Amino acid sequence: MASMHFSSKGEYGLRALVDLATHVGNSPVRAAEVAERQGIPLNYLEQLLGMLKRAGIVTSLRGPRGGFALARDAVQITVQEVLVCMEGEMLPQECVAHDCPEGADRASICAVRRVWGRVAEAVRASLGGLTLKDLADEQRDLEATANAYYI
Repeated sequence: MASMHFSSKGEYGLRALVDLATHVGNSPVRAAEVAERQGIPLNYLEQLLGMLKRAGIVTSLRGPRGGFALARDAVQITVQEVLVCMEGEMLPQECVAHDCPEGADRASICAVRRVWGRVAEAVRASLGGLTLKDLADEQRDLEATANAYYI
Protein backbone atom coordinates (compact mmCIF):
# COMPACT_ATOMS: atom_id res chain seq x y z
CA MET A 1 0.00 0.00 0.00
CA ALA A 2 1.29 3.48 -0.85
CA SER A 3 2.02 5.69 2.09
CA MET A 4 3.72 8.94 3.06
CA HIS A 5 4.73 7.48 6.41
CA PHE A 6 8.45 6.83 6.71
CA SER A 7 9.48 3.87 8.83
CA SER A 8 12.73 3.29 10.68
CA LYS A 9 14.10 1.80 7.44
CA GLY A 10 13.95 5.18 5.72
CA GLU A 11 15.13 7.12 8.76
CA TYR A 12 18.04 4.81 9.62
CA GLY A 13 19.02 4.21 6.01
CA LEU A 14 19.22 7.93 5.35
CA ARG A 15 21.14 8.59 8.57
CA ALA A 16 23.63 5.83 7.71
CA LEU A 17 24.21 7.30 4.27
CA VAL A 18 24.70 10.80 5.65
CA ASP A 19 27.22 9.29 8.05
CA LEU A 20 29.07 7.65 5.14
CA ALA A 21 28.95 10.90 3.18
CA THR A 22 30.45 12.86 6.08
CA HIS A 23 33.21 10.28 6.56
CA VAL A 24 34.33 10.09 2.94
CA GLY A 25 37.96 9.06 2.80
CA ASN A 26 40.33 6.59 1.27
CA SER A 27 38.93 3.57 3.08
CA PRO A 28 35.45 2.14 3.60
CA VAL A 29 33.64 2.74 6.90
CA ARG A 30 32.82 -0.25 9.09
CA ALA A 31 29.13 -0.83 9.74
CA ALA A 32 29.84 -1.10 13.48
CA GLU A 33 31.25 2.45 13.49
CA VAL A 34 28.17 3.83 11.72
CA ALA A 35 25.87 1.88 14.04
CA GLU A 36 27.61 3.27 17.11
CA ARG A 37 27.66 6.89 15.89
CA GLN A 38 24.03 6.79 14.75
CA GLY A 39 22.54 4.65 17.51
CA ILE A 40 21.29 2.04 15.05
CA PRO A 41 21.27 -1.65 16.03
CA LEU A 42 24.12 -3.27 14.07
CA ASN A 43 22.09 -6.24 12.77
CA TYR A 44 19.38 -3.91 11.48
CA LEU A 45 21.93 -1.56 9.91
CA GLU A 46 23.58 -4.46 8.10
CA GLN A 47 20.19 -5.40 6.61
CA LEU A 48 19.64 -1.81 5.47
CA LEU A 49 23.13 -1.58 3.99
CA GLY A 50 22.39 -4.79 2.08
CA MET A 51 19.29 -3.15 0.57
CA LEU A 52 21.30 -0.06 -0.33
CA LYS A 53 24.03 -2.21 -1.88
CA ARG A 54 21.51 -4.10 -4.05
CA ALA A 55 20.15 -0.73 -5.19
CA GLY A 56 23.65 0.43 -6.20
CA ILE A 57 23.78 3.21 -3.61
CA VAL A 58 26.63 1.76 -1.53
CA THR A 59 29.49 -0.63 -2.19
CA SER A 60 31.18 -2.93 0.27
CA LEU A 61 34.62 -4.37 0.74
CA ARG A 62 35.29 -7.48 2.82
CA GLY A 63 38.27 -8.08 5.05
CA PRO A 64 40.07 -6.37 7.92
CA ARG A 65 40.05 -3.02 6.10
CA GLY A 66 36.58 -3.57 4.74
CA GLY A 67 33.39 -1.67 5.21
CA PHE A 68 30.92 0.39 3.24
CA ALA A 69 31.23 3.43 1.02
CA LEU A 70 28.94 5.39 -1.26
CA ALA A 71 28.85 3.86 -4.74
CA ARG A 72 28.66 7.33 -6.31
CA ASP A 73 29.53 10.83 -5.30
CA ALA A 74 27.15 12.17 -2.64
CA VAL A 75 25.99 14.92 -5.00
CA GLN A 76 24.61 12.23 -7.34
CA ILE A 77 22.44 10.47 -4.73
CA THR A 78 19.11 12.10 -3.94
CA VAL A 79 17.08 11.73 -0.78
CA GLN A 80 14.19 10.58 -2.97
CA GLU A 81 16.29 7.74 -4.42
CA VAL A 82 17.23 6.58 -0.94
CA LEU A 83 13.71 6.75 0.47
CA VAL A 84 12.19 4.95 -2.53
CA CYS A 85 14.83 2.23 -2.09
CA MET A 86 14.05 1.90 1.62
CA GLU A 87 10.30 2.56 1.67
CA GLY A 88 8.95 2.08 -1.84
CA GLU A 89 7.18 4.71 -3.91
CA MET A 90 5.97 7.61 -1.78
CA LEU A 91 2.36 8.50 -2.47
CA PRO A 92 -0.12 10.16 -0.13
CA GLN A 93 -3.08 8.02 -1.20
CA GLU A 94 -3.58 4.76 -3.07
CA CYS A 95 -5.78 6.44 -5.68
CA VAL A 96 -2.77 8.42 -6.95
CA ALA A 97 -0.82 5.24 -7.69
CA HIS A 98 -3.63 3.19 -9.21
CA ASP A 99 -6.89 3.63 -11.00
CA CYS A 100 -9.64 5.12 -8.93
CA PRO A 101 -11.69 2.33 -7.36
CA GLU A 102 -14.80 4.20 -8.49
CA GLY A 103 -13.75 4.10 -12.15
CA ALA A 104 -11.92 6.23 -14.69
CA ASP A 105 -14.87 8.59 -15.18
CA ARG A 106 -14.89 9.44 -11.48
CA ALA A 107 -11.08 9.80 -11.36
CA SER A 108 -11.11 12.42 -14.12
CA ILE A 109 -13.44 14.66 -12.11
CA CYS A 110 -12.11 14.00 -8.60
CA ALA A 111 -10.67 17.21 -7.11
CA VAL A 112 -9.37 15.34 -4.04
CA ARG A 113 -7.36 12.94 -6.23
CA ARG A 114 -5.84 15.96 -7.96
CA VAL A 115 -4.83 17.43 -4.61
CA TRP A 116 -3.11 14.17 -3.64
CA GLY A 117 -1.38 14.13 -7.01
CA ARG A 118 -0.05 17.66 -6.42
CA VAL A 119 1.14 16.66 -2.94
CA ALA A 120 2.96 13.63 -4.36
CA GLU A 121 4.60 15.76 -7.04
CA ALA A 122 5.72 18.38 -4.49
CA VAL A 123 7.26 15.67 -2.29
CA ARG A 124 9.07 14.15 -5.28
CA ALA A 125 10.37 17.55 -6.37
CA SER A 126 11.52 18.46 -2.87
CA LEU A 127 13.24 15.16 -2.09
CA GLY A 128 14.56 14.78 -5.64
CA GLY A 129 16.30 18.14 -5.37
CA LEU A 130 18.02 17.27 -2.09
CA THR A 131 21.23 15.23 -2.22
CA LEU A 132 23.32 13.36 0.32
CA LYS A 133 25.96 16.05 -0.19
CA ASP A 134 23.43 18.68 0.90
CA LEU A 135 22.62 16.68 4.03
CA ALA A 136 26.29 15.91 4.76
CA ASP A 137 27.19 19.61 4.45
CA GLU A 138 24.33 20.54 6.77
CA GLN A 139 25.38 17.83 9.24
CA ARG A 140 28.95 19.16 9.31
CA ASP A 141 27.65 22.71 9.88
CA LEU A 142 25.40 21.56 12.72
CA GLU A 143 28.24 19.64 14.37
CA ALA A 144 30.63 22.60 14.00
CA THR A 145 28.05 24.92 15.56
CA ALA A 146 27.42 22.49 18.41
CA ASN A 147 31.16 22.04 19.02
CA ALA A 148 31.73 25.81 19.03
CA TYR A 149 28.90 26.23 21.51
CA TYR A 150 30.28 23.63 23.94
CA ILE A 151 33.88 24.83 23.84
